[in-house]
Amino acid sequence: MAPVDWIYENVSILRRMKVAIISPSAPSTFSEERRSQYIKGLENMKAHGLECVVMPHAANALSFVSDTAANRLADFMDAYRDPMVDVVMTANGGWNAGDILAGIDWEIVKRNPKVLVGFSDITVLLNAVYAKTGRVQIQGPMVTWGFQENDPLTIDSFMRAINDKHYVLPLETFGKFLRGSSMEGIGMGGNLVSLESLLGTPYASDGVGKVLFWEETEEKLPALLRALAHFKNAGVLEKLAGMIIGRLDQIDGKFAEKEYEPLQAVLDYLEPYSFPVLKTELFGHEIDQYLPLPVGGTIRADQEKIEFKF
Repeated sequence: MAPVDWIYENVSILRRMKVAIISPSAPSTFSEERRSQYIKGLENMKAHGLECVVMPHAANALSFVSDTAANRLADFMDAYRDPMVDVVMTANGGWNAGDILAGIDWEIVKRNPKVLVGFSDITVLLNAVYAKTGRVQIQGPMVTWGFQENDPLTIDSFMRAINDKHYVLPLETFGKFLRGSSMEGIGMGGNLVSLESLLGTPYASDGVGKVLFWEETEEKLPALLRALAHFKNAGVLEKLAGMIIGRLDQIDGKFAEKEYEPLQAVLDYLEPYSFPVLKTELFGHEIDQYLPLPVGGTIRADQEKIEFKF
């Protein structure tokens, strides 16, 4: 991986930023290990000049979700109502963030523009907010997954995304083209099966002119391909301007005593389509570095560099 030769130093802007921490999915404190990650993430965010405000139910641990849907929704809406909050960041991913979609007051969200940040199950909220408001959201590092590592590339790219609304990386730092040599379009995506859950709802994108970026974790390969088939049958794949495949973490390719390589199986599935495909390991699950990607912003790449606009 090529080195990155910049470090973000515009701390004065960041010190005026207020970040509301919410947990709309799984709890961030359900074990000692996860609680330690959560505390470390908050400490690192504060060290980088971000003023963190933990919403009332964000540190709760009800079961496989942090709290009731009503309380998770209340934290989400209160974060948007607060005129001093600039960024709404999720502490954790997990399951069932979609529970709160039906209760969101979209007029309040529209009147109080903020950037929502997260990944994994938070995919449903990022893409829903973009669909309902037209404003760019950030699939990016969370408190327990991203900021706990305090990685320079993660921190620097996040600060540029939040403050400059733009950053550029050498392509060899980001990844490589598996098909084609350039792409440009509007970003959509996140965790594949989470994004799939929005198909057929008012929060789904039609794919026109979009760069679909996606990652997946702990799925069987047939289930992953079934999700891609859903996007095909919904008419999304044929309209794409490009695709970026992130980390394929613990994808089980075993079937009938044979082992199928997940990435090759995906490329074989995509063979009928002509859009370019990039591969990267810089977003997804179980990684040390996590780049922010724009949901609703421009992604442009060629053989030399990749550019993100937020």
